[in-house]
Amino acid sequence: MKRTTRAVGWHVRNWYELLPWLVLVFSLPVAYFVWNAERNAELNVHQNKFDYQLNQVSNQFFNQLNQYEQSLYAINGLFDSSTFVSEAEFNAFVSEILESKFSNGLNRIGFAKFVNPLEPDTFNRADSKFRWEIAQLDKQSTHAPVLYLVEQDGRYQSERMYDAFDSKVIKAGFEYSALHNQVVLLNDVGWPAVAAEDCECLTMAMPVFKSLKGKTSKLDKGQNGEIEGWVFLQLNLKTIFKSVVENNNTQSIRFSLYRGAIGNLENLLYESEPDVRGQQGAFPKFTSKQQVEFLEQKWTMLANSLPLFEKKLNYKQSTILGMFGLLLAIALTVVMFLAIARIRALDSLRHVNKRLKFSDDRWRFALEGSGDGIWDWDIETNHVVYSKFWKQMLGYGEDEIGPTLDEWQSRVHPEDYANVIERLNASLKGEKRNYSLECRL
Repeated sequence: MKRTTRAVGWHVRNWYELLPWLVLVFSLPVAYFVWNAERNAELNVHQNKFDYQLNQVSNQFFNQLNQYEQSLYAINGLFDSSTFVSEAEFNAFVSEILESKFSNGLNRIGFAKFVNPLEPDTFNRADSKFRWEIAQLDKQSTHAPVLYLVEQDGRYQSERMYDAFDSKVIKAGFEYSALHNQVVLLNDVGWPAVAAEDCECLTMAMPVFKSLKGKTSKLDKGQNGEIEGWVFLQLNLKTIFKSVVENNNTQSIRFSLYRGAIGNLENLLYESEPDVRGQQGAFPKFTSKQQVEFLEQKWTMLANSLPLFEKKLNYKQSTILGMFGLLLAIALTVVMFLAIARIRALDSLRHVNKRLKFSDDRWRFALEGSGDGIWDWDIETNHVVYSKFWKQMLGYGEDEIGPTLDEWQSRVHPEDYANVIERLNASLKGEKRNYSLECRL
């Protein structure tokens, strides 16, 4: 005996039964695309916030340097408005600048007098207390003794005079500023005896001329009588940048300041936080840099995110949207499967009904062809079907007898009725397997 088995599962009968799989294949990439787009949008929003913080620090750093430049112009205006500015006048004027709330990183302000021993006028206009020291200067070269100097803590210059031209860097910078009549910014030139400790210092200098008319553009011998001297500021770059960073309350971002370009640790001037994660091999999620240029000097600012900033990026909305998209894709697929299952069930029912109708037609054809009168009684519903010939044999039309048992019982001959009912009850009680009798109607 040969036994055959059939696998139970979903078998494709029509093309539309593939629709649930097509919906799943299409909806999953769409859900992923929407999730990924929202995730990138959240990332971009956080990146914009990060870049905004860097721009804020960069702009404020530039504005602070620009404000110091404007201070030089103000001091220069003091000399332009008077034929002679005494030390007391100078000290009183610049003390207000040093005491302002915008003076973070401003170490000292000074005035260096241009002196040429071959030009008596430059010598005579020097302050009287340094007249003897100036007279002792080398007669073979020009000089720039610092006559006035006020420091951040309010202290004034001591009785000792300093010659700015002792530094070749300062001399070259001062001469360049006078030649081009512009503000110059010099790297740490190490002012003798006045340089602050651990100071990444800059010197910002501006030429002062005796008059605006006939101003010379050179410092050659015989043509240097127009230059009066230079006003200058000494700035602590680290203090300025640290103040800007702290004012922006950016504890969640590490800021670094480099001289020139990034790449050499020797160029690192300031770092707001130690690079602990970099030492451990971990890298920040957000990083950005920006270059600041001021008076032909260039600095690069580097910003790296710290864990406090990165924790704020939790991808909450994209996660919710992604889960919703996934559930929607699954739900659509399930709905499509249920719809296809319903279609298959209806199709199967139609197929069964068609077969039943075909069987019923054959049954009716067989019965009608036999010429017998047939009746069928559904005991549960008490519904009776009488064949066409059964009605004709009794002389009734198709629509003259209803589908009830009374239509049959009422037509049994009175003499046969008791026997009919007795046999019927015996059959219903199970006393007889078959119900068979002859009676008159």
